[in-house]
Amino acid sequence: MFDYRLLPPPKSREIYWEISEEFKKIAGAQGLLEKEVICRVVPRGLGPLPREISLADAAETYFDVLSKKESLTTGKDLVIRCSFEGHCGESSTDAPRPYRGRILDVVDLLFSKDSDRAIFFAVLNAVYNYLGLVHGTVKCSGDEPKKCGKQLAEHITKNFGKNAIVAQIGYKAEHVQACSKFKGYVSEVKSEYVGKVKFGKKIISGAKNEELIKKADVACIAGSSLVNGTLPRLLYLCEIHGTEPVMYGITAAAASRILNLTHFCPFANKRPATR
Repeated sequence: MFDYRLLPPPKSREIYWEISEEFKKIAGAQGLLEKEVICRVVPRGLGPLPREISLADAAETYFDVLSKKESLTTGKDLVIRCSFEGHCGESSTDAPRPYRGRILDVVDLLFSKDSDRAIFFAVLNAVYNYLGLVHGTVKCSGDEPKKCGKQLAEHITKNFGKNAIVAQIGYKAEHVQACSKFKGYVSEVKSEYVGKVKFGKKIISGAKNEELIKKADVACIAGSSLVNGTLPRLLYLCEIHGTEPVMYGITAAAASRILNLTHFCPFANKRPATR
C-alpha cells in the first residue's frame, strides 16, 4: 500500500478525499448510494460481444463467460469492469478481484489497498458513464492503442511544441514509441521494465520521478497511478516544478473530470464493442 507519509502535508490525502467526497455527493444527490454494483475481472483480448446481445444487458451477459478465461491470463493482463444499470466502467490493476456491493460501501475502498482502489475507480467510471458525465469508460482495442499513441504525440506537438521535453510516467509501448521523437524520459514502478531500452528510451525507476518531472515541460501520467497510489505525489511534483500533467488511460476518466485535469483517451468506448 502506498505510504501517504511520503507526501508533504497537507497534500497527503487531499486529492483522494476530493475524489471520494465528490463521488459521494453526486451519487447521493441522484439517490444511488444504496444501489448495487457488480465488478468482474476481465481478461484483455476476450473479444467483442455478439450483435444479438442488447446493450442494456451486455455487461451481465458478457460476464458469464469470463470465469472460463480468467485462469488463462495473469494479473498484468487484467482489468476490472464494473456493471451498473447497463453501463460499464473499467480500471487497470495488477491485483484484480471481483466485487459486489453498494455504491456507499465502495466509497471507502479508495483509502485501502490497490485491489480495492481498482474497484473504486471502475465503479466511479461506470456511475459517471451512467450519469452522462463521462462517455468513454471502456478500454480501446485492436490497433486503437497505436493510433492513440500517434494522436498523443500530435497533442503534445500542438500544445507544447515539437521541442517539448516529455516525461512519460508509466511504460505504455504504443505511447513511448509514438513519443520517442521528443526529448524526454520514461519511468516505471515495475522492476521488470527498469533499465531496459525501448524505442530508444531507457526506462528509469519511478523512484526518480521528481528528477524527470523537474526537467520536463509535460508529464504524461498513466491512469494506473490512481490505483497504485502514486498520483497525489506526481501531481504535487508537477505543481512545484511547473510541469503540465496530462492523464491518459481509462482508469483516470472520471477522476480527471473531478480533479479538472487534462485527460487524453481519444479511443475510449462507452460500452464493450459488438461484432
